[in-house]
Amino acid sequence: MKEFFDIYIIKNSRNKTEIESFNRKFLINYIELAKEYEIPQYSENPSLVLQNSEELLSYCELNTKINYAVYWSSTKNNLKSEIFYTLDGYTIFGLSTENENECNFLFEEMSKFLGCDFGYITIESPAPFSLDSFSNEYLSSLKKKEKYQKYIPNDKFDTRSIEGISIDEIENDRALCYALLCWCQDPNWPVAQKIMELLKKASKKISPCVSTILTFDDDWKYGLRSLL
Repeated sequence: MKEFFDIYIIKNSRNKTEIESFNRKFLINYIELAKEYEIPQYSENPSLVLQNSEELLSYCELNTKINYAVYWSSTKNNLKSEIFYTLDGYTIFGLSTENENECNFLFEEMSKFLGCDFGYITIESPAPFSLDSFSNEYLSSLKKKEKYQKYIPNDKFDTRSIEGISIDEIENDRALCYALLCWCQDPNWPVAQKIMELLKKASKKISPCVSTILTFDDDWKYGLRSLL
């Protein structure tokens, strides 16, 4: 049995029209994979039962603290789509495919359509229901990529590995920016101050990337955002 590869991107939006446009673009024609939608999801004693995904999307757009997972399947291609509404008001857009070779292409196309690229690719794993948990999954995905391994916090980190990084590299590589920011959560790390100075120099150029990454509840992230 083939595995499904899941491509996820998170966005600070609950716009019903955008979700429907997303499905039309990537699935073309599609069917929903549930007959009805109970509120809360999977409840044996729901307070509300909605009859189709259109009603659910309208409900979740207005009720921004509800979490829900919605699934569709294309009748024109091999793709499935998923929408995960998070507890903190975000929406995770997902596509699933059996073809590993098209994952990177789909990620790029999703990024263009959504206007953001904070996401990752995984294998048969549902998306989490908060921005912070999504960020942890994102960091875990970076750890698996040789390109970013030397920038991820670990006991063998070599401070010399950041000396050759340019501001343009940080600006154009969101994953690199996030990996570097992870070091700044603990000022006791010897390299943290060095990275902070580098990020300050790049702060104007990377501010859109940083402002999206630093939208979590942890105190260190608020402090870092004010410094930059």
